Amino acid sequence: MLAVVVPPTIIGSAVGVSLLLLPLGGFHGIRAKDHREGWLLTQRAGHNRIPSVDEATTDDLWWRVVADAYGGDQLTRVEVAATGSRAPVPPGLERLPRAGEYFVSPALARLLDAVPADALWARFPGREAGLVGDAALMSPDMLLAVVGRPASELGRESDACVVRSIEAAPKEHSYSDFLRIVLGLGAVGLLIPVLVFVATSARLAAARGEERFAALRLVGATPRQVNVIASVETGIAAVAGTCVGSVAYWLLRPLVARIPFTGEPFFPSDLGLGWATMLAVSPGVPVAAVLVSLLSLRRVRISPLGVTRRQTPRPPRRAALSASSAVSGSWRRPAFCPTATPGCGRSSSPSPSLSSASWSPGPGSPWSGRACWRSMPGATPPSSPAGV
Repeated sequence: MLAVVVPPTIIGSAVGVSLLLLPLGGFHGIRAKDHREGWLLTQRAGHNRIPSVDEATTDDLWWRVVADAYGGDQLTRVEVAATGSRAPVPPGLERLPRAGEYFVSPALARLLDAVPADALWARFPGREAGLVGDAALMSPDMLLAVVGRPASELGRESDACVVRSIEAAPKEHSYSDFLRIVLGLGAVGLLIPVLVFVATSARLAAARGEERFAALRLVGATPRQVNVIASVETGIAAVAGTCVGSVAYWLLRPLVARIPFTGEPFFPSDLGLGWATMLAVSPGVPVAAVLVSLLSLRRVRISPLGVTRRQTPRPPRRAALSASSAVSGSWRRPAFCPTATPGCGRSSSPSPSLSSASWSPGPGSPWSGRACWRSMPGATPPSSPAGV
């Protein structure tokens, strides 16, 4: 019995969960990137929003951030000079570089090994003391160097300042009200295709199981029992699909992290979602699948023969047709009415009497369509059972 319902529901739930987790992971990656970039916005002593340490317990540190470039790629150089052993240490480093030493990011280390010695080495006098950790990098491809210089030399730079802590707050964004609305609409726009996909897969599975549930009704099952069976089947399949989609997202994170949404790739760890987010998102897909499955069984609940008794819907009422005519009449489109021609049957040549009509009834409206059909000898409107 489960063999009919499980495959489409599992596939739809798995794909829906994956599509839902990918943008959520992207938003989480952007926030993580803002946190990684915050330390580069360190201000002079007493001006950091969230100091990394108590500034009353540290020594002065001369600080200068230089925006450089190489081959079209941005190269950030942070020059530091400690005035004591208690000077604050930036993230990604175990210690401050001494004068004549520098730490580089892995991407910059690979670049230094690949280019000629006179291309970049002159910008980093001294020797390489080690690599900068991921905690200080906005992306795996970031070119960053933390260079140690003498305090007497760095203090003479006009754009250098004294700091006593490292900024621990994330980078701020000044979102306007309009941009917040746009982001909110974008989030809703991401959810709608996911819900439609999950609903379609659940509807397909329920449609394939209608005859089975109708047979259960014929042998004495109540509508409540049919609903319980459908809910259990769909729920188990949707939960299994949710698990498959979560595992698929976890496996696809390294590939998704390479997509430069913000101009640079992400760290795969930044796309990870916490248990709170997973628990908040995961139940939504099974619940939606169960609701769609129950709505799809309305014919079975009304009558056991509701699946095979396909009645043609009644033609629209005059009030609905009048409202539709008023709307469509404002478009001023020409109406085409099939006319009878001897020996050739019905053709689709435009009727002069209706092609010039432009308002009441509106051309192309349901009134015009029904009038055209009724005007033909022996014709019946397609909405009536006799016309099927």
